[in-house]
Amino acid sequence: MAGTFDIKLGKRIKNLREQTGLSQEDIAKRLGINRVAVSQIEKGERKVCANEMSRLSKIFNIPSDVLLDLKKEIIISLEKGKQKGRTHEPAVRINVPQKNVSKFKEVLLYVLKHVGSKPNVGE
Repeated sequence: MAGTFDIKLGKRIKNLREQTGLSQEDIAKRLGINRVAVSQIEKGERKVCANEMSRLSKIFNIPSDVLLDLKKEIIISLEKGKQKGRTHEPAVRINVPQKNVSKFKEVLLYVLKHVGSKPNVGE
């Protein structure tokens, strides 16, 4: 029995696939599954595993959390000179004055090296 979430996610995946001009066969090849499985996902008859969700986010160039947020509409416009699939603004933008760039790089690399690789950081 298909849940409401699976049906909505399937519709979203189908919509994104159609917006990008890809066929079910194209998606199936990129995911490493057969075309019937893609059809079942789009109908909400098959759940999407984490691996497949990660691959789908890369195919559509959309972060997984945005792909899973079913309340927001995603529109992909293919225009020359613009990035494909980018439909959201970055959540955080860091402005660093030019005189502090080297210091900022040092601090960022330190944090990434010592904290970024630890489990449960930011939870």
